[in-house]
Amino acid sequence: MRLTMEYADPFGAPGQAFRYSDTGYVLVGDIVERLTHLDLAAAARRELKLDRLGLTATWWEIFEPAPSGAAPRARQYLGDIELTNIHPSIDLYGGGGLVMSARDITTFFSALFEGRIYDRRQTLHEMLRQGRHVGAEQYRLGMFVRRVGGQELYCHGGVWGAMACYSPATKRTAAGVTTSRDGCEALIAIVDAAASRPASGADK
Repeated sequence: MRLTMEYADPFGAPGQAFRYSDTGYVLVGDIVERLTHLDLAAAARRELKLDRLGLTATWWEIFEPAPSGAAPRARQYLGDIELTNIHPSIDLYGGGGLVMSARDITTFFSALFEGRIYDRRQTLHEMLRQGRHVGAEQYRLGMFVRRVGGQELYCHGGVWGAMACYSPATKRTAAGVTTSRDGCEALIAIVDAAASRPASGADK
């Protein structure tokens, strides 16, 4: 955080504009730890009800061991370079580090938008409320917003190739992963289409 303040120029006055930043999430992670008196992994597990949801392949790298029943992690590539075992401290704390299967991501996203995570309904409403700053139509508190086929989708992805979306219109959640950053564009298109497709009688 100190180096960021020393080497980066201000982007704008508070509340004026939006730019996605891992640095902002590191700050949020620090705030969560100070308020809960827990490390971020333990705080997230408790406050987001991860165990109650039965997520059997979800853990925070370094801070938590992989669950005993979790399948081996998928390998990760950037072009021809394998990054599977790169030290996760480059993208940890509030900026990243959470490992999840596509099934667990879908389960969590569904629970979030069905009102089963936060104790107060107003919390989710505040999370999704559009602000007045520049760029507010594209991002809320932790959620990107995209419009696909006339629908508004709430989405978030992981830098190594994960994507999840929820459509309020269809009440459908879709998530997927790819082992290569090169496949992210195709993955986003697949997840968008799956989330925005109207449910049929055969769907669960």
